[in-house]
Amino acid sequence: MDFSSSTQAAHEQTECQINFAELLSILVKIAEYLAAGVQYVVVLDPDPQIALVSSAEQPPRILGPDEELKFPDLLGEFRVVVRRFFE
Repeated sequence: MDFSSSTQAAHEQTECQINFAELLSILVKIAEYLAAGVQYVVVLDPDPQIALVSSAEQPPRILGPDEELKFPDLLGEFRVVVRRFFE
């Protein structure tokens, strides 16, 4: 694919409650926790009621409000539906 033409560029603008500096700060903090040996880092976002789950072993994943947050290798059978954090 040739990207030399400006007509092939895409731009998307969305309303976002945090700016790029805040997002970068969150990502740096996640990396610091993982580098310190923390197995999992969970960031909760109350507006869409999602959880961003990061670990050194797997790529980050986003869980929706009806999905279960679970860490069987760390917490055994314990699990909680994400929306419960926002009740």
